Amino acid sequence: MAADSSSQFQIGAHVEVTSPVHNMRGSLFPARIVAASADGTTFTVEYDKVKTKLYRKVTGHSSVSDEVHVALIRPSPPREEGFAEFKVGDGVDAFLAGGWWEGVVTEELDDARFEVFFQVVKQIFEFEAEELRIHREWVRGAWVPPIREEKDEDNEDIVVRENVDLVLLVVSENKEGVSMPVLLPVLAVRRMDWLILGDVSKTKEKKAQLKEEIRKGTEVEVSNDEDGFQGSWFAATVVQVVANGKFLVRYKSLKTDDGKEFLTEEIDAEHLRPCPPETFIVDCYSLNDPVDAYWNEGWWEGKICKVLHGGRYKVFFEGTDDKMVVDHSDLRPRQVWIDGTWVMASQV
Repeated sequence: MAADSSSQFQIGAHVEVTSPVHNMRGSLFPARIVAASADGTTFTVEYDKVKTKLYRKVTGHSSVSDEVHVALIRPSPPREEGFAEFKVGDGVDAFLAGGWWEGVVTEELDDARFEVFFQVVKQIFEFEAEELRIHREWVRGAWVPPIREEKDEDNEDIVVRENVDLVLLVVSENKEGVSMPVLLPVLAVRRMDWLILGDVSKTKEKKAQLKEEIRKGTEVEVSNDEDGFQGSWFAATVVQVVANGKFLVRYKSLKTDDGKEFLTEEIDAEHLRPCPPETFIVDCYSLNDPVDAYWNEGWWEGKICKVLHGGRYKVFFEGTDDKMVVDHSDLRPRQVWIDGTWVMASQV
């Protein structure tokens, strides 16, 4: 993903920008470079298409700009012919909500339509062929895998259909009390059961339904009541369903004392839950927001006790009575698993 040299990025160049935010990994947004720092390590970019339209609704300005480190920028890949020639197992990018999101084709449907699995949300959604492209990485000045046919010699920007109907969703309020709208294609809105933008307590839909039976192979999170671990959740996989409401799980990050293999242990059902649906926050957290903070290989329950500058927060952890400064990218809105339903903690 990272660019190897800033020399290729000239003023006016069309690029794609990824996000350092944990909850938006695997996304790329088309943009244009409008300025560069003296040392070439950072660039000012202007986003366009859906992002620009959204920004105009919010601020009245004609474009949205951002200062981005060179490691988060890559050239825009040339368009190629044969976009409908996807097959099951292909790594693809799907265009949704103004950006490209990484996924895998899981089924080919009729009329050049495909089902795509997104690891970031662990769900499958349907796309038309023209909304997809083969996923490629920019490695040392070359595309991997190579471009099959470079039809576009001028490396023009991504073409987005201008006749797509847009829906304006007001999803939250920022610190100043200003409503923050999100402008999305109508087709995208029908897919957004997993995309929570801002504080969903302001929306009519109170609960995110997720019916999931815990069985062998299920990805889960495990809590720990031991001293010093209260309020923590660690990712694991169920390797065996044991009798009397117990499960044998293998952790994804915790290892045995000798460090040679991942820890496996038997867990009661009350200390186990499915992995919560991943949420995307487009504005800042507010004071007293309930959150989970990623630290020491797990998610720890806490609440925002101070909003700092530069996308950082001081978080208070109720379980251990500790405080710690945490980056925005290491936070997620806290969700609670109640009677087979995920509920935002702010609504409980």
